[in-house]
Amino acid sequence: FSLRVFDAGDGGTGVFYAFRGLGALIGPFLARPFVRDLPTMFRAIGASIGIYGVFYAVFPFAPTLWTAAPLVLLAHLGGGAQWMMTTYGLQRIVPDRLRGRVFSFDFGLVTLTIAMSNLAAGWAAGFLDLAVVMWSLAGISLAYAGAWTAATTGIRRRERERSGA
Repeated sequence: FSLRVFDAGDGGTGVFYAFRGLGALIGPFLARPFVRDLPTMFRAIGASIGIYGVFYAVFPFAPTLWTAAPLVLLAHLGGGAQWMMTTYGLQRIVPDRLRGRVFSFDFGLVTLTIAMSNLAAGWAAGFLDLAVVMWSLAGISLAYAGAWTAATTGIRRRERERSGA
């Protein structure tokens, strides 16, 4: 987008990375109140994934680099919050004797997912309109938010019953 849509060159790409980083930095701090118990945190994880998808779905409508950059920041508030909460959730639920292996596997999956998503997005951007590519990726994120929320319903319910809440 910075190169082909906004004609902002490498500096525009840097602006997007800076706003992305700022969102990823601030997001976990904003999510802190939602880690008090697992049901609340699991619900907040789904919402965070949804926030990421929503702001990237709106992104292609931005007319300038400077109206698009805050959307990147807002998307990564959700992305950063999600990453912090899932990492903390794993720390809480995985037994000590397995934690290192689980975190290695998790980090490997994250790395693989990032690589595959960048590969697919770059390939698709070669012959599709960039807005279509962005909306497709945002749609995948929103579908994943729904799937996460549905898949963790039973876990949230059991945890609430166990804690007596």
